[in-house]
Amino acid sequence: MALPIMIGYGVKFLTKIVDNLTFSLIVSKGMEILVSVAIGYIFPKEIPNWRTGIGITIILIGFWLLKGK
Repeated sequence: MALPIMIGYGVKFLTKIVDNLTFSLIVSKGMEILVSVAIGYIFPKEIPNWRTGIGITIILIGFWLLKGK
């Protein structure tokens, strides 16, 4: 319950600082992905492999395409 509230406040305050909601949401999603990979490495000792890299690349390409429109 507390994590979505923290993410919401983070997006809200970052949007106030940079005055750009798109940038704030991209930063939020990037942090979410990095935290997921880090937790996967720390707890179950899952080492990211080439599939993880391809997945992150696809997400970044999607953001790049959406930002271009």
